Amino acid sequence: MKKKVAILLALLFLQAAFAESALELTFGLGGAFSCVDGFVVPAVHFSWMPRKWIGFAAELRGYCGTVFRDLHPALFAELKLLWFTLGIGVSMELKAPELPAALSDEYEKLLPTSGIQSGATVGFMLPLIAMGPGRLGVHGSLDVLLTAVPLKVGEEAETWPQQLGVDIFRHILSLIDSLLKGTVGVHYAWRIGSGS
Repeated sequence: MKKKVAILLALLFLQAAFAESALELTFGLGGAFSCVDGFVVPAVHFSWMPRKWIGFAAELRGYCGTVFRDLHPALFAELKLLWFTLGIGVSMELKAPELPAALSDEYEKLLPTSGIQSGATVGFMLPLIAMGPGRLGVHGSLDVLLTAVPLKVGEEAETWPQQLGVDIFRHILSLIDSLLKGTVGVHYAWRIGSGS
């Protein structure tokens, strides 16, 4: 009897969830900025909203570096709460970064970033204006994602332990400068379902 009641409750919950659910497809274009590079960021975002205030999404972004000319596509799985998003994902280096000759006085070399990297994002997607079958909006996020890591030219220390400390600190700062990114942009979203 308990099992039948549990199944009935689960079916009622699913029916209620799908009764007001909506699918949404979003195309966006934005810019991202870290301490060492700027990026052009095209994005495709697909979300399922079982309720108007909560949903789940998959987002594909491309981080196209403007200084080091690297290319990193990233795939995020996201939780949506109203206009806010929280996600985790992976990225991969498709095009290796290049150190411009004009920056050789400031940076010693580029550290390797090949392979699959993990990442995270927290942000917002705010719809503004109804246009045709969808809505135009703005979005922004704070992303933690590894792209080109330029190593700043370091100073020579007097002893090898001091030099080791300077080099470790230089590597950590270079990694942090590359990891954190702020992203802003515009998007256009089509909603299909009862939430349209």
